[in-house]
Formats: sequence, C-alpha cells, structure tokens
Amino acid sequence: MGAPIHRLAYLSERRVDASGLAAMLDAARARNLADGITGILLADASHFVQVVEGARGAVADLALRLLSDPRHAGIRVLASEEAELKWFSDWKMRLALVPSHCFAVSRRAPTARPRSCSRC
Repeated sequence: MGAPIHRLAYLSERRVDASGLAAMLDAARARNLADGITGILLADASHFVQVVEGARGAVADLALRLLSDPRHAGIRVLASEEAELKWFSDWKMRLALVPSHCFAVSRRAPTARPRSCSRC
C-alpha cells in the first residue's frame, strides 16, 4: 500500500477573470503533476469550490499557497480528511463551470450532501 492520501475541500470567493482562470489552471496542472496532487475545481462567476487530494505534505503546502493567493478570498475549509482511494486519480485539475444559482445552496449549507438542481 502506498502513502496515505489526504483530501481537502474548500469554498472561496473567486478573484480572477476568465483569462486569469485559464492561466491559473495551466500553472496548477503543471504544479499538481509535479506534486502528485489531483482534484477538481468548480467555479461560478464569484466562487470556487475545490477538492484536492494527494500526500498530506503536498496538500498542506498547496493549502498554504492558496491562503496567500490573491485569486482566492475568504477561504472556508469544508472537509479535511484521510482517504483510502483518490476520487480524481486521472485529473491533475479538472475545471467544471457551474451556474451561479447552484452555488447559492453551497454557501447556505456547504456541508450538505449534493443534490440535483431543479433548474439545471
């Protein structure tokens, strides 16, 4: 069995436009490949929800970088846990653009189980 996997999920306010987001993703994918981190970034016009997973030290280093990254504000940790399996093992950083009305549920109850959006 390999090193334990650590998974971190957070919500933050988005402080980057579309072109900045594309550049941010390119850099994140290269860095994540080098650091063994995988994950998904959900984004609407004003927020991010991200789940990252990898070795505890690599995820902790990423979390410290995010705290000082001006493209994120008001970071709120939703989950931080050890895991047996990676959920996103093939994704260095997948982007999913989400309608803003779907994030409204996340801001009110960020720990609620995901549910289908009746408007999507």
